[in-house]
Amino acid sequence: MNAALLHENRDYFELVRQVVKRIEQGAFLPGEYLPKAADIAKEMGVETESIETVLNRFEAEGIIYKKPSGEYFLSNSDRGLLIAKIKSNILHVHTEDLIELLEVREAIESRAIALACDRRTEPDLKAIEAALNTLEEAIANKQVAAKADIAFHKAIIKASHNHMLIKIADILFDSFKESLLETRTKVRRLDRVDHFINEHRQMFNHIRDQQKEEAVSLMMNHIENTIGLYRSLKE
Repeated sequence: MNAALLHENRDYFELVRQVVKRIEQGAFLPGEYLPKAADIAKEMGVETESIETVLNRFEAEGIIYKKPSGEYFLSNSDRGLLIAKIKSNILHVHTEDLIELLEVREAIESRAIALACDRRTEPDLKAIEAALNTLEEAIANKQVAAKADIAFHKAIIKASHNHMLIKIADILFDSFKESLLETRTKVRRLDRVDHFINEHRQMFNHIRDQQKEEAVSLMMNHIENTIGLYRSLKE
């Protein structure tokens, strides 16, 4: 990974997420020294320069501090506050942004599911159902299942066979993923969340049976109701 590639959002943010994961798991503890950048880079399989770029950003945000010796240590703050600061200031996880992204998704995915009803092939149906099965299994195992949810919706968009829609959706989900991962845990605690999971099975059935009007209506209602849930997180 070179410096130019690092500045592509998906790679940079992925490194940040990996560091956050280590803080969450207790590998990096508040108030304690961090491993050397070269050691972190070796563990993650990236260049030392890439990790140093992330650490420099963390230092600028006051998340880590650098000793005159050149060693970094994690700020002696509450772990949850540190993680929240990273997600807010660096990963830009905000419920307001998530709601706006969902509003864009509604326009894109309602059209995509209509096209999918007309254009889906047998391989498309198998891909959508496989993603659905993975999602349902994750939910049954009490997992957050954000990545599985994204995979299901992307499989539907791919079945539209509209290459521009697919490209736009890829960009959208790259921006949406971190916010979804952050807030999905909260949404899972709400009573109605299993109802949303059942709607995914209904979407698949409508696409399989080429029931376009029902599929579009369900997708629009699904996202509108999801927006309502996220708005409730702000209250």
